[in-house]
Amino acid sequence: MDERNTPTGRLRLVGSGGEASERTAGELRTGGHEVRTATGVESADDPVDCTVVLHGGDVDGVEAVRRIRERDDDHPVVVVADGDERLAGEVVEAGATAYFPADSQRETLLRRVAGAIEEGQAGDGTGATTDPPAWVRDRLRTLEAVLDAIPDLVIVYDADGEYREVLTDQQVLTFRSPTELVGRTVHEVLDAETADLICDAIERTLSTGDVETVEYRVDLAGESFWFEGLLSSIEREAEDRVVFVARDVTRRKRRERDLRRQNQRLDEFASVVSHDLRNPLQVAEGHLELAREECDSERLDDVERAHDRMRQLIDDVLSLARQGETVDDPGPVSIPDVVADARAHSAVEDVVVADGLPEVRADAERLTALFENLFRNSVEHGATADGGPTVRVGPIDGGFYVADDGPGIPADQREAVFEPGNSEGEGTGFGLAIVRRIAEAHGWSVRATESESGGARFEFTGVETA
Repeated sequence: MDERNTPTGRLRLVGSGGEASERTAGELRTGGHEVRTATGVESADDPVDCTVVLHGGDVDGVEAVRRIRERDDDHPVVVVADGDERLAGEVVEAGATAYFPADSQRETLLRRVAGAIEEGQAGDGTGATTDPPAWVRDRLRTLEAVLDAIPDLVIVYDADGEYREVLTDQQVLTFRSPTELVGRTVHEVLDAETADLICDAIERTLSTGDVETVEYRVDLAGESFWFEGLLSSIEREAEDRVVFVARDVTRRKRRERDLRRQNQRLDEFASVVSHDLRNPLQVAEGHLELAREECDSERLDDVERAHDRMRQLIDDVLSLARQGETVDDPGPVSIPDVVADARAHSAVEDVVVADGLPEVRADAERLTALFENLFRNSVEHGATADGGPTVRVGPIDGGFYVADDGPGIPADQREAVFEPGNSEGEGTGFGLAIVRRIAEAHGWSVRATESESGGARFEFTGVETA
């Protein structure tokens, strides 16, 4: 709006006095307005074109607007405040013509006041509007859309753990309506242990200003439900409060419980199978040694190779079962260090480690096993009479890759190679299945593709850096 064509008039500035009132009055005067100051609505009876209410201190903007409306339904009123969307909604609902955030630019304040004066001079009989300004309506719609899109329960607590607001349209626990919670405390709603947990988190949030996370269980109708809550402080003029966003994580908790049970059963099964297979294998190896003392036959070498393959199969089956266990407590691990350890325990000779590999959060022992199996796979499928393959390890977006210059994997076989027992070479067919199990146990994804030299390349993504 061009200030040369901006309506000017006589303004009344209602405020508590002091620096804020003087600054606002000065800004209004720069727009060509005549400004008269007052410390309250009752002390200002002289006629003006618009009243500007400076919310704060001894002046309550909402109450000031209500008192003005009791005497004049049409008089333009602009409220200036350091508040949020909720305060904006309250002053507009009380009958303010416009709301103005105190930290906005001077030109915006002058436009707000000019618009209010224009509305009052229009003489259309409407005066103060009952609808919020467009910018307020847009913010309120955005807030409503965000709340509708969030499947979580949003609660506002005060410092004592009292429910001040419950933002959801769903039933909460045994309460038919969320509004039934308002005015109650967490100790009236939840068991003592959980209530103490939440109250302690509220106290920490208000004292430090940091976001707190709590996890708690609620027993209802014979079932246990798990929730994860995030707490963040809300600074208010009257009292500080905490917004609490609770997410139902029951399904995740049940999956974790079932996975632990499954891993335990797999571990027990693998141990039993390993024990039951190793014993007869040891007996067979003993008889093989006795047979070598009695005769010298090439067939005994074939028997020894069969025994070696059986031992490798037993080790791989046991590893496959155990490597699927979820990594619960990963730590910072250097990929170059792990690669060096894996190389020392494998037959691969040429390994090139690129710069820029990140330190990742992983189980170091299992990550070493992952590289050992990849190196063994490269040797089994890529070794020739001229020597072994060259293996390269480097970073990619979100993770790392391992590639070799061997014969590669046909495109239609790149998913099947991760299936247990899938092998066309000398191996057992469990190596890449173990690799995938280890990756998934860390929450990573792995895919097989082609390297730059036409060999095999394995890409690991979703890797968390340390």
